[in-house]
Amino acid sequence: MLLLKAATASVAVVVLVAVVSGAATGVYYAVDLGMVTQVLPDEREAGRFLGAFAMAKHLPSAVAAAPLVGLLRGVR
Repeated sequence: MLLLKAATASVAVVVLVAVVSGAATGVYYAVDLGMVTQVLPDEREAGRFLGAFAMAKHLPSAVAAAPLVGLLRGVR
């Protein structure tokens, strides 16, 4: 999908690819979260487990971006 966005000069194709990609990502995350809630061991501690799930899902992207901040600070 990213290559299609980069290779086209048409704004309509970029918008269409963004819509399809966004919808697919939304469906994936909804099914992923639905499956996670089905396998939680204890309903009373669901928040703790869902918090750990959210950290495991989002922490790698934050950690991977941290070195780039240092690189971009040196660029002027």
